[in-house]
Amino acid sequence: MSRIDLLCNIAMKQYAKSLKFVMDMIQSDRPLSYSDKATILTTNFLFVLHCAQQNTLPESLLHLMNGFKLIQHWRFWEPPLDYNASLSSSSSSLQPAHSALPNMPVLSCYIQTEEGMANDMPAASSWAWQWEHAVFSVQKRPFISLSDAHLEIEMIWIGARSLVKRMPLKPNQAEVNFLEEKRMGLCVYTQNWAMRLGAFQASHHISESDNARISILKVRKILLDVLLSVDVNQFEICWDAFQPQFERAILLVEALLHKHEGDHTAKPEHVEPYSLLPILTNSLHYICRVCRCPSLRRRAIALLKEQQRTERIFGVLGGLVQITQSAEMMMHLEERAWVLGRNTQDDNLECICLAGKYICSNHRVFELNIDHSRRVFSIRTVGDIVQNRPAQTVALTDLFPT
Repeated sequence: MSRIDLLCNIAMKQYAKSLKFVMDMIQSDRPLSYSDKATILTTNFLFVLHCAQQNTLPESLLHLMNGFKLIQHWRFWEPPLDYNASLSSSSSSLQPAHSALPNMPVLSCYIQTEEGMANDMPAASSWAWQWEHAVFSVQKRPFISLSDAHLEIEMIWIGARSLVKRMPLKPNQAEVNFLEEKRMGLCVYTQNWAMRLGAFQASHHISESDNARISILKVRKILLDVLLSVDVNQFEICWDAFQPQFERAILLVEALLHKHEGDHTAKPEHVEPYSLLPILTNSLHYICRVCRCPSLRRRAIALLKEQQRTERIFGVLGGLVQITQSAEMMMHLEERAWVLGRNTQDDNLECICLAGKYICSNHRVFELNIDHSRRVFSIRTVGDIVQNRPAQTVALTDLFPT
């Protein structure tokens, strides 16, 4: 039996035991405690991971959505009655308080996984930001750690990213008005977040490891501001106006990674209960997706490759190698227009591509779907949509032969 088969057997046994434990807990007469709810959500998240490892994406998403529903139903971001007292006692002890939020690691797992599986989520008929009540609640509290700041900006990011993503290529005025109304609220939340982060920095000793985490948060904030400002009437060329912001984000990451390059002895003063590196990876990947400046794209991909040596993140594709390959795939597909010239299908469309410098709107990818099990990408460019052409299917192995 291979090691993978052995681990799968162990996982299945744990899966069965966990399921029995949760069912016994739910069927008991006593009301669920806060700890019980945390146990149920943690167990459910293990089901998410197990299904993802088995490449059963629908089941993984089902468990993930069920977890979201329980978090919303229980308002799990609100602390139990004795939580504030425990924070007060921890602040006077040698053990630092990790978060103003109860069960930070549990919430973080769900939020980071939602962002990592954003392209796999079923399309909703209407926009619904499921973390709005959570953000409204937590913004009443100061940050106790950078973990708080990270979790909150990720919740805001998910709302902004999904709002822009659901816009069609040519939105009507009602859709634009809806987007602007919702973005106004997201802007207020973002400004509040930034002020509270500034207050945290002013009132706490900031270590070198904290500065690294703050740099990662700054990168996310730059991209969040782009999402809250981008002109959706100008898809896909709308992103070109933000090349200075993309370069600023890349410079922050380059400074961060190169500063610690080769340093294997330094240890942070305090290790957060979870890594902030997934937010960095997702930010770089998003830059690769929307920034069409050839040099900036290649710098972002180079930074993704630099992280491959040390960090693997959760994802159905299995890690940073595939994340990086998907970014390269997007770049190669769009830059094919420089090599192939005008496709005969595009005779009725204007093409102003400039080899090595510029990708015209019609050759930019607007829709992207991934079949993880087959390692196949389904894409539609702006030109495909304008000409009402079906999606193009591209195998990852065509671009990266094994």
